[in-house]
Amino acid sequence: MPKVLVTGASSGLGRAIAVALAQKGWEVFAGVRGKEDGPPFSGKGVIRPLVLDITDPKALSALPSQIGERLDALVNNAGIVRPGPLEILPLSALREQLEVNVVGQVAVTQAVLPALRERKGRIAFISSTSGLVTFPFLGAYAASKHALEAVGDAFRRELQPWSIDVSLIEPGPIRTPIWKKTRDFVEENKGVISPQSLSLYEKGIEIFESGTTQAEERAEDASVVVAAVLHALLSERPRTRYIVGPRSRWRTVLARFLPDRWLDRRLGGS
Repeated sequence: MPKVLVTGASSGLGRAIAVALAQKGWEVFAGVRGKEDGPPFSGKGVIRPLVLDITDPKALSALPSQIGERLDALVNNAGIVRPGPLEILPLSALREQLEVNVVGQVAVTQAVLPALRERKGRIAFISSTSGLVTFPFLGAYAASKHALEAVGDAFRRELQPWSIDVSLIEPGPIRTPIWKKTRDFVEENKGVISPQSLSLYEKGIEIFESGTTQAEERAEDASVVVAAVLHALLSERPRTRYIVGPRSRWRTVLARFLPDRWLDRRLGGS
């Protein structure tokens, strides 16, 4: 039975990916916040909930002994969104954003690479179209995903001698609990930012909050991302990048072919 570690499996994409791989007969180590968060499952595979904070050095050092000497795949899915205008975003939020979405991904990969090397395993990073196009009030999140794109490319090129394939999964808006968490964070932080600073971006923040609601309504089902992950882990020739969904392809066109000034006028935060 092949073994895989899926981080951020308490809910949303991570949970869906963990269940799909278990249904394929995999032994899934599901990184969760608490044992009670493990995805319920009964089938030919197995899901083993693993309490894992990817920013905790002690939890990371325990990973090799918990997983064993061999691992067939790693899905780096854990991530957070810390939205807001960069001028007034608390630096603690920026640090947390980068610590979870970038440093944590590298730390998990470092911890399990010896086990992956034994099996010539595969790695999938759940990136985002925000790693291609930066929208107002998502600067910190986009910075983390731009960085993750570089991390994925670097690992793919550095691990070629051991035949370890690395894929970047780049979805657009997906229907998961992250939308509510994003809006909740905006509301919570309004209370810690001075009214004077907040007033500078009041209109833009209203537009952003309304936009997240509309984006959630139009978001695609998590199954499209699950399908990309399965292809990355199971196909004979996995792709280096999976642009998931029509909105993702649209954003890729924006990033690669349209002038920056044109985008600035249309994506401006007010």
